[in-house]
Amino acid sequence: MQKRMISALVAVGFFIIGTSAYAGFFAEDATYFAVRASETRGGSVDRFGPVGIGIQLTIPAFGMKVKNVETGSPAEKSGLKKGQIIVSINGETLADIDPRIQLGNIITKAEASDGVVKLVVKSSADAKASEVVVKIPVLGAYSKTWPLNCAKSDKIVRDLADHLGKREELSLSHLAG
Repeated sequence: MQKRMISALVAVGFFIIGTSAYAGFFAEDATYFAVRASETRGGSVDRFGPVGIGIQLTIPAFGMKVKNVETGSPAEKSGLKKGQIIVSINGETLADIDPRIQLGNIITKAEASDGVVKLVVKSSADAKASEVVVKIPVLGAYSKTWPLNCAKSDKIVRDLADHLGKREELSLSHLAG
């Protein structure tokens, strides 16, 4: 059971690493990855790990709302709130490609440099926009051999494993209580 869980965690970790590290490549070739959010249905991502938020894609395409904010995360510390509409990230307007790819690319750059992710958000469509600065951990760049022999890949997989382990502990404690 434990070996199966570790294998699953490694597979999920490599998927996440691959999604963010090669988002630019995939965005150029639509045969590998959908580069456009559906204009008729939304979607979501439950966790952008280093930021500590989940996002909900909005209709029409190229919009995002904060779906959830993790307790103790950089997003919570910055004051980001569930339900806020994301207008832009690090000066980039959400357009042209699926915003999940765009956010992944921005996070990858921030992790390799200063760790700053600046979100311009609104509490509602007609509200005034404000900037929220989220400071994420600086992990450095991916190695040329990633995911093998890559300190950043290792940190990302370990973070995901810790996150899933905490969720598992909460689930088990809830069942026991």
